[in-house]
Parts: sequence; C-alpha cells; structure tokens
Amino acid sequence: MSSHTFYLEDLVIGGSLESLLYCYLTETKLVIDVPRRPVDVDFVNPDLDFSFLGYRPEEKVYSLRLWERLAFLLSMGGYILFPNNIETIRHDENKITVVTHNMKRILIETNKLRSFDKNLTNQCWLYDWFAVRSGGK
Repeated sequence: MSSHTFYLEDLVIGGSLESLLYCYLTETKLVIDVPRRPVDVDFVNPDLDFSFLGYRPEEKVYSLRLWERLAFLLSMGGYILFPNNIETIRHDENKITVVTHNMKRILIETNKLRSFDKNLTNQCWLYDWFAVRSGGK
C-alpha cells in the first residue's frame, strides 16, 4: 500500500448541507466522509438569501438541489478532496488517514480540523406518500 502525506491549514469533514455551505462560504477544503443528501421534498428557510448561488429571491429552494449545486461548485473549484474515492477514513485530533478504493493511504495533517455531522441523533423523518390513480377527481 503506497502512502502520501499532505498538510492543509484548514480542513472540514462532513457530508451534510451545512458542511458544504460552510466550505463554499469560507473556501475551505472538504472531505465527504458520508454524503448526507437531503430528501427531495425538504426546502430551506424562505427567509434565507441564496442569490449568490444563482437562485432568485422569490424562488423556493429545495435542500437537495442546493446540496447538489454546492457539491458541484466545490468539486469544480477543487475544494472536495477524494470525491467518490474513499474506502475508509480515520481521524485523530488534527490528522486524517484516508484509504482510497485503489488502496492508497493518504495522511493529511491540518492546523484546524472541523468535523460536521458528529452530533447526529437517532431521530429520523419518515416521508410517505401514495400515488392514487382512482377514486379522486
């Protein structure tokens, strides 16, 4: 297994909408440990302004579309490290060890490591809907 070591000043670990938005606004590198894509029926608070991402002020912004747009922009800007290539990830204090799908081990040392999504609860939302073809107008 080959090994490489890198140093970054700031690094974020996470896969939620909050982590992507934070990295976009602060131009911080991101390692997506688990992609936490929102469900497709959720939308963000209408009082928030996402015009800097191309949304019109009166437009309803769905969380999943926002997540996808941020992931695309961060990828194109080179801010997402190892997209779709992480086999395992381990982090201790300011060091991260990533093993990729082709068995390369990469050690990242950082001055500031921010870990999003670590305070997840066991609660979940259940979305249930039916496609009714008869019995309605």
